[in-house]
Amino acid sequence: MTMDEARVTLVFATIARPHCVQRLVSSVRQKYPRMKIAVGDQGLPERTLSRFYEQHGVQAIFLPHDAGVSRARNAAVAQVDTEYILLADDDFIISPETDISIPLSILDQDRSVDIVGGLLYDMYGDINFKNRHVRRWERMFFTDKEKELFVALPMDMFFPIERKVRGQSYFMCDAVMNWALMRTDIFQPGAKWDDRYTCNGEHEDFYLNIKCNTDIKVAYC
Repeated sequence: MTMDEARVTLVFATIARPHCVQRLVSSVRQKYPRMKIAVGDQGLPERTLSRFYEQHGVQAIFLPHDAGVSRARNAAVAQVDTEYILLADDDFIISPETDISIPLSILDQDRSVDIVGGLLYDMYGDINFKNRHVRRWERMFFTDKEKELFVALPMDMFFPIERKVRGQSYFMCDAVMNWALMRTDIFQPGAKWDDRYTCNGEHEDFYLNIKCNTDIKVAYC
């Protein structure tokens, strides 16, 4: 086990997509064979994935069917005992290019940052890491409570200020996608997915809560 692996737990939620789960976990085990993995699964424990989880060292928390992605993520996070959480979705794949030492070095050196989002590719056709394009969603949030106004705009519209750690660039923003390294201790003072969101909306709410109610800071690498 590398030092990087020992400090991180991969966390994701899933429901009724066993092929995605097996693909993600297998890709993690190829790159980071001993990294801890925790999943909030809204399926039934007796289904085929239970054996798969056991064989691949995955800590599975089974929830009632369709309990919601928010509850599933919160349940998985509650099991984490490592310093950092690597958040993913169940249809992700760890590629040969994936390098968690990059966001780790940023979080280690810059204590003002708590979440570092990373680059994602969408892939088409055969999974060969060639037919792909970059997906960007990183946002800046603006709110006006008096007018009940919420605006989310691409961070690139604001020419974000570049920071660097050991030559690696990163940029402050308010929200990143579900591919991010997070300090586990941010879930003590107030980071949480709202259980009322079962599907869709929970992502923006998670980061809006962080911006409005906590001192947690987000960056994109």
